[in-house]
Amino acid sequence: MKWWKWTFCVLALLFSRYLALGVCRAQDLAPRAYIITPIHSNAITLTYSLYSGSIEFEGTVPITGAAARVSVPVLGYSHSLNLFGRTATLTATLPYGVGEFRGNVVGADTLAYRSGLFPATFRFSVNIRGGPAMNVEEYSKWQQTTILGVSFKVIPPLGQYDETRLINYGTNRRAFKPEFGYSRR
Repeated sequence: MKWWKWTFCVLALLFSRYLALGVCRAQDLAPRAYIITPIHSNAITLTYSLYSGSIEFEGTVPITGAAARVSVPVLGYSHSLNLFGRTATLTATLPYGVGEFRGNVVGADTLAYRSGLFPATFRFSVNIRGGPAMNVEEYSKWQQTTILGVSFKVIPPLGQYDETRLINYGTNRRAFKPEFGYSRR
């Protein structure tokens, strides 16, 4: 590759990193969203997260010294299928949270307990390059090179939400997130 192509690639990488640092504040990674599996494969997953730390209300309410400890098990289901000769996957996840929230509200120590559903997520992903739909026999002989995929994630307004409470697991909002994925072995 010529020197100017390398220079352009490095500058593009540095610029995109600079732009991402200024714009992006959090990540939602799904590292196996574009994995190739034999068609009609099913997977049930159970994951667990523990969140513990302080809560910052930034002066919006008279609460100081707020902290939380929340346990979140997540049940997931995934099914692979053939979409016009390409590997596609449908995934659904259902998180449930149990937690305690502590803080000083107008000079009084207060404890809040919450238990309920977080918003469920649904993702449809399809590999547009490098991911042919295969049965088990074809899959056992296949070698990955480059995979390009797209996905659409939908989060409906589900989950525990009560507008009279400050702390809710649900958001009472819907979201739609298109994504593009690249993987090279």
